[in-house]
Amino acid sequence: MVFDTDKFISCIQSNPSIWEMGSKEYMDKFIKQKSWLNIGETMYPDWTEQPESEKENKGKQNSIMLYFTFLP
Repeated sequence: MVFDTDKFISCIQSNPSIWEMGSKEYMDKFIKQKSWLNIGETMYPDWTEQPESEKENKGKQNSIMLYFTFLP
């Protein structure tokens, strides 16, 4: 499966609780966790069937990709 970077960036941008430090939701870990769950479900159709270890692994990969995507 090829990772769709544009789709990932769009998902992140539509969830300001993940990236907008001035947002009230940014400090709410439950909202942030729900945002990441929604992104996982959008990016990976079989997300809900994946074991937790696989979700964590994909989440770490996405975080690394996000970091390098927005470097100046």
